[in-house]
Amino acid sequence: MISPIDPDFYFHPKASQKNGWTKEALMALPEDQRPTMKVAWQRFLKWIETISDQKETPVILCAFNGFKFDFLLLTYHLNHYE
Repeated sequence: MISPIDPDFYFHPKASQKNGWTKEALMALPEDQRPTMKVAWQRFLKWIETISDQKETPVILCAFNGFKFDFLLLTYHLNHYE
């Protein structure tokens, strides 16, 4: 599931270059289509939990730039929103 997130924090212009979204475009979406990071994080954790409950193997997250960006960002949000 892919969901835009309400940019309720600083939105660096270089992020737009990478993902194609601007803060203005995100804010133009209806609220129910752009959850806050806290809500999106809770949904992500619920999704991981659901997958884990359905299978007896561990969930493995893969990312092209995981150790330099993605996993750092996930760790930050895990610590910030838990």
